[in-house]
Amino acid sequence: MRKFLAFVAIWRLIAFASPAFAEDNDRNKSIGSGAKYLVDMIISDAGVASALSKSGIRGQAASHVKRSVKNSLVALYGGSTLPTKRQLAKALSGLPSKGKDGRIVRELKVLLNKKGGELTKGDFVDAVNNLIYLANRYGLKSSSVLACAQCVSENLSKNGFKFTMELVENRQSKQVLTSVLPQDPTSLSKYVTREMKKFGGTGRDFDKMVSSEEERALALFLGLEKYGSKAQKEFIKAVKEISTGSKGIKLVDQSNPHKLWKLFADDASQAELEGWTTLLREVSQEAKKSKISKKDAFYKLLTKKAGDDANMTSRIDTLKAKRCFFQ
Repeated sequence: MRKFLAFVAIWRLIAFASPAFAEDNDRNKSIGSGAKYLVDMIISDAGVASALSKSGIRGQAASHVKRSVKNSLVALYGGSTLPTKRQLAKALSGLPSKGKDGRIVRELKVLLNKKGGELTKGDFVDAVNNLIYLANRYGLKSSSVLACAQCVSENLSKNGFKFTMELVENRQSKQVLTSVLPQDPTSLSKYVTREMKKFGGTGRDFDKMVSSEEERALALFLGLEKYGSKAQKEFIKAVKEISTGSKGIKLVDQSNPHKLWKLFADDASQAELEGWTTLLREVSQEAKKSKISKKDAFYKLLTKKAGDDANMTSRIDTLKAKRCFFQ
């Protein structure tokens, strides 16, 4: 059973690393349609589908974008259905006007008001990126969590998408996201700062390694230490082991640059989570035995388990290049 669970985790990694290729990454490609403005396309399932098709984005990548746009719009609006143009405008008007987030709000408003006949693929991609970022930061009682597009799909990344926004279905994770974590970014940052004291603080390494769009995923990890299931808490213990060095536990550390705390945002099943836990404990043991870094132990162990499977070895190399879990 132990060996099986470890391989569940490995195949989960392979799913992340599976190669895909962009069909058309020309940002200046026209996607003009019958829509009057870009906002008319964004708030319509058919409009988003049309923009994706004309941008050369199809299959799984297109499905990710469609879900991400819908989840982001619903989160920003705070309702249960897609907002109207007026409702979206009202939601955006309540967001910050200063700083980095204020700049992104202004950029999104300009893009949404661009005329349909002048729209390019780049306009659409930028609008989606900005929409997802803001929904992740300011979504109302949302159980959606932002993920890095590169780790979700190489196709998305090559087409310029930075993020995806997926609904979390796990009961404990939903509870933390909607009922435990503060909703506004300032309060969320304070929550993270307070809870991170258990994991090595929020010093310079934290500022360099955790971006503003990643704070909610980190807060989810921190919240699940108290409110998580048995499997989730065991995984957190395994991450603590990975994060333990000569100076104790340090979850965010440039000398041990992992982002394993982001896994809960991927909504892993119990079997996958148990597989991860087994794998990470083996990594900790290997690092101690071989006197190497946790990152080197992680890839050494995966390579050993891959054996002579050239396909699996190639995908592990892709995983290294993406740096999804170890930077």
